[in-house]
Amino acid sequence: MKMHCFFLVLVRLILEQVYLHRVPLKSSALAIVVVTQMILFSTTNVSSFTLVSSRTRKTTPQYLCRRPLSLVTRNEILCYNSYSYHQNTDTASAAGRAFEQRTSLKVLPHTKLSSTSEDLSFSFDEMSKLEQRLEVLEEEAPSFLFDYYEPRYFSFSIAPGKAEKLSITSTAYCLRALLEYYPQEENLAVRSLPPTKDVIKAMIQSDWRSNDLYVVSLIVLVILRLDPSLEIVVNSFKGEDEEEQEVAQIFMKLVMLVLSGRPQRRRGEQQLFSAYISYLCCSVYVDLKAATRRNVETGQLQLGMLVPQDYHSILDFQNKDNDSAQSQQEDDGAEAIVENGENSSDVGKIGGTANTSSSSFWKELTIAISRTAEISFNELCRQLAYHTAGSSSFDIIKLVYSLLSYIKSCNSLRGTAGWELIASTQNRNITQSSSNNSEKEEIIKLNPQLVSAALNVFFQEQDATTGLWDRGQPIYKSFKRRGRNVGNAYVFGLDALGSLLEALPPEDFRPYLMNLQRTLNWIELNQDIEVIADYCDPDTGECCGKTLRGWTSPNLSPPGGPKAWSTAQTVTCLTRMRKIIRQLLHNDVLEEFRGKKQKNGPNDDAWNRLLDSDLGEPGSSNYHTIKQVLEQRVILPFANSVTAPSVGAAYSTILFGSPGTAKTTITEALAEKMGWDFVVIDTAAFLADGLTNVASRIRYIFTRLQALHNCVILFDEVEEFCLDREAPGISMESRMLTTAMLTAINDLRRTKQSVFFLATNRLRAFDAAIIRPGRFDIQLFVGTPNLDARLILFEQALNNKVTNVSQEDKVKSMETYTDFLQSQWSKDRDVMFMNYLEGKQFASSVASIVASGRELERDELERILSQQAAVMTARGSVREEYIAQMELSRL
Repeated sequence: MKMHCFFLVLVRLILEQVYLHRVPLKSSALAIVVVTQMILFSTTNVSSFTLVSSRTRKTTPQYLCRRPLSLVTRNEILCYNSYSYHQNTDTASAAGRAFEQRTSLKVLPHTKLSSTSEDLSFSFDEMSKLEQRLEVLEEEAPSFLFDYYEPRYFSFSIAPGKAEKLSITSTAYCLRALLEYYPQEENLAVRSLPPTKDVIKAMIQSDWRSNDLYVVSLIVLVILRLDPSLEIVVNSFKGEDEEEQEVAQIFMKLVMLVLSGRPQRRRGEQQLFSAYISYLCCSVYVDLKAATRRNVETGQLQLGMLVPQDYHSILDFQNKDNDSAQSQQEDDGAEAIVENGENSSDVGKIGGTANTSSSSFWKELTIAISRTAEISFNELCRQLAYHTAGSSSFDIIKLVYSLLSYIKSCNSLRGTAGWELIASTQNRNITQSSSNNSEKEEIIKLNPQLVSAALNVFFQEQDATTGLWDRGQPIYKSFKRRGRNVGNAYVFGLDALGSLLEALPPEDFRPYLMNLQRTLNWIELNQDIEVIADYCDPDTGECCGKTLRGWTSPNLSPPGGPKAWSTAQTVTCLTRMRKIIRQLLHNDVLEEFRGKKQKNGPNDDAWNRLLDSDLGEPGSSNYHTIKQVLEQRVILPFANSVTAPSVGAAYSTILFGSPGTAKTTITEALAEKMGWDFVVIDTAAFLADGLTNVASRIRYIFTRLQALHNCVILFDEVEEFCLDREAPGISMESRMLTTAMLTAINDLRRTKQSVFFLATNRLRAFDAAIIRPGRFDIQLFVGTPNLDARLILFEQALNNKVTNVSQEDKVKSMETYTDFLQSQWSKDRDVMFMNYLEGKQFASSVASIVASGRELERDELERILSQQAAVMTARGSVREEYIAQMELSRL
């Protein structure tokens, strides 16, 4: 019945095309047959296929059945790329052959893309060498950017010392690069950068134009990165100058200008703006959504500390004569003139005005993200179809920035529950009598296979010689005079690569390490130096002045020395590329040693369940607990950064104590609380290559451990490789192993990328050089659970076992148990030496008495304790060793 109704609808569509739109019957019927076949194929779970007319190879892809059928002709290629999770190639082949027999269209199966013909696998050593090359460049390259800084204008300029105003593009890209390299604002201050307040004010009050969406979106994007909460924008400029327009008001105007530039469905492939500008706008939309929060007191949504409803004069745009105004803009739209070095009149066209009132701002923001996801998805499929067909219409820049917009917008939409109702007309900027009813926006979900295919095509299109890409679509879509032929009118390939490295997870780039290496080769070989001369000797021709180092886009002809914006984009790409390589190395090491990866971030549950133990005598001046010390020396100092922790941070810790005191549990719970990965290196790891190869195995293991970052490493019971070299009877081999471990531990400590613990039951067996300060920052005695922990165990036992006793009796039992433990808590008694399991068993036995309805008596408690003490672990020499170790902690 459903299929019958479906074909009736198709017949109706054919008649509509013929009689209403004057489309030839044959052409209209052909289009509907193709769409029908797409739907039938999609229900059979075909991964993807391409329909090609036998009469022509000219390509004009369809928007996944959303395009008006009157625009589909018989001479077009109709591509359907669902990249679904399911595949059924047998069904596809059979259906394709049947379809070819009934129509003049030919079905071409989707071919798997491959990036290179070389061996794609990189060994650990090869990746390490790649990371070392990146480290050399990354450590020096950010300092290049400071050479372009102009303190007078709080600006980064092409020609420092000669600039007459703030350069928006150079400043935006340089700040973005520095924020990538120095994520903490205080680090920026150390490098003598201007305060964030001055930078924001200079950017907002710069010479930007309202019809230049490229520059406007860059300004908003940088401000949101510098001031995510918008506290500076809202509070820092009030009352400074009555004649000066409020900074927050100007910022809100910039936001509305970016919102007005969102993609429009009715324009299809012919969007007003380039894929690059659309991506910048998408980045602004996503950052605005990330800055959004709901005010607890008023219940209103707001951008950080900025309340859009307070700016009615900007938000309350009237949509009068929108069509005619937009048409006038398109006819008379300003054109971009791009000069060599800086865009002197970088003017793009902003088409249309967002229908934004104070009540619909949030709805418009969400619609902008949703519409960006939809249009970028369509364009991405279109470019993949062009590439598969070998069409000259394929554009690598359109593909990569459609991919980036698609990823960003879909990820941002992944959790829109709780937002304002997302509803709009079919075309919000067009007044249509037939579209009075609102329709719900479709939330597009990210398709990983589509992303993977696009990434594969991107690296296929890399020039194997230079490691770069074709210049593709220009930044502005309209030019006059010679603007289209000027190099910085086009996207620098490293900017595209750097954006991809930020948007996708590291594992997505593992098959393309060879491609990244090619790009790195170009970066290393194309460093440029230019001297801005203050004085030139007329006799020798030697000039003195400021030296500029950096890179320039190969699209510039002639190059003309390094440029601030292209240097900044290269530095950003280098920083992100190194992060990717380091994460891949980290993942490989973690997998090799069967480490535990924290996928969901910090988790306090295990830490809160962990029972504490004492360091020092309770009540004394030097009294601490294990959890207190670890929180003060490890958890809190490394909360923000592992490379730049706060004062008192301990990178290395020795945990020593009797067996069964939960040393491994402590480190694992600490890793979960910090949200860091966790790996255990035990004796078996060092003996994996045999007893005769332990020394080489030590080097092998520690070389890999140095590649870890934000990881908690536990060396468990490895004292046999760190024995005291002064001990009588120790062999030469043991001495050499201890020496090897000394060097390895010292090198691991110097990397300052992870924290590591050494857990042992025999602290006295270690060589003095191993446990000295400098190699291990602190050493902590891990004893049995303290008094508070014992009470927690008894409370848990009561809750689990006692169900038929009143709350008053439970409280009384708890008081009796507490008094008994306090009276027994000393070194010459047994209670404090019971480990976790023994203490839990004692608490359970006492709870059983309460559950039976009997009242707790002291004699009964002493009887149970004496029975427990007869079989406890800490007796005789073990207890003596325990007492001796209690005083060996070093904080």
